[in-house]
Amino acid sequence: MPLSGAEKMRRHRQRIKDDATKHAQYLDDERTRWQKRKQEGKLPTANNRSARETRYVRKVWRERYQMKKREAEKAKQESEPLPTTPTGSCSLKPLNTGSRQKMQGRRKKRKDRAAAYRRIRELEAKLEAERKRSERYRKAFGRLKLSCADGSRECGQTSDCSPRKQAKRKLLSPVKSVQKQLVFHYSLLHDLRQRIKSCRTPAEKQLAHKIFVAGTLMRKYRLMVQAKKHLGLSLKRINAKRKSTEFLPTAKSRYKNSLAEETVTTVRRFFEQDDVSRVCAGKKETVTKSKIKKQKRYLLDNMRNLHKKFVAVYPDVKISLSTFAKLRPFWVKKPRVQDRETCLCKVHENAKLLHDSSWPVVFPSGTGTPKRQTGKRRLNRMCVQSSLCQL
Repeated sequence: MPLSGAEKMRRHRQRIKDDATKHAQYLDDERTRWQKRKQEGKLPTANNRSARETRYVRKVWRERYQMKKREAEKAKQESEPLPTTPTGSCSLKPLNTGSRQKMQGRRKKRKDRAAAYRRIRELEAKLEAERKRSERYRKAFGRLKLSCADGSRECGQTSDCSPRKQAKRKLLSPVKSVQKQLVFHYSLLHDLRQRIKSCRTPAEKQLAHKIFVAGTLMRKYRLMVQAKKHLGLSLKRINAKRKSTEFLPTAKSRYKNSLAEETVTTVRRFFEQDDVSRVCAGKKETVTKSKIKKQKRYLLDNMRNLHKKFVAVYPDVKISLSTFAKLRPFWVKKPRVQDRETCLCKVHENAKLLHDSSWPVVFPSGTGTPKRQTGKRRLNRMCVQSSLCQL
């Protein structure tokens, strides 16, 4: 059988190594070649190497030095003659192998170690079996999820699958299933595009935009640009109404028994009249509703009497008492005791009642002398003063 090129080269090198003269000549040639390459700059020097390359080269040097040292020591031991056994009456002493307890301890240690190794091998086998079983169940669950994505069961009805996750699972399904899903996608886009183009009135256009404004997934996955591209929607209109559900004003149907705006405005103006309610002078006596801040007003009479007064003032407006009460503004309140900031004790209330009973008498400002009004009966000054002094 002919030899290969590698075999021929290996035998040639071995013949050179066996001949001392040829081997010395070979080493001299290699040394000269190395010096020449070093001068030409083909070999990296310590200055040109990086820190990592320098560490690697030094490590190789240390290993070679240690190997050379071990080979020299081995050759030295082989060259030395073996020591001869001296002749005489002295006998060799038996080696000290240790006590009996020490030997028993070592045997027990080896026995326990072997048992531990056997236990480790058993546990590793059990662990491998459990790993294979869990892997089998994991693959079965993956196949079940893929069947869910294929359409055998609707994924959205059985689990909380996001659109992105459904798309990834669909890509793992067979090609026919993906093709069918794409056909459905483009068919739906075509129908929606034609339907949006056919919208003529502003109400229909607002309804078309409302479908995409109400949902959050289109904005979450940043598909509004795709909606504009494929459906022809206006991003400006969608972004303008994104935070609210209100749209352009359209014709709204009114109930047959609904009140006119003029009636509502008339009732509210009636409640704000000074002879119907009084305004509070306090700076803190305000009320806020739907970010509308108003000064409080308190009614001067009950709702029944105010309704009669309203009907008398506006006979053309037909309104019931319950509707009249519903239209009362939120800043017009019914007076309560806890809302008062004045005293209601008996002493001051009696003084007020006595003052009201002397209505024909007028006390000019700055004077304590009563003045009789024209056309009223004359009152005695001492009578009025005695009544006030009884408090």
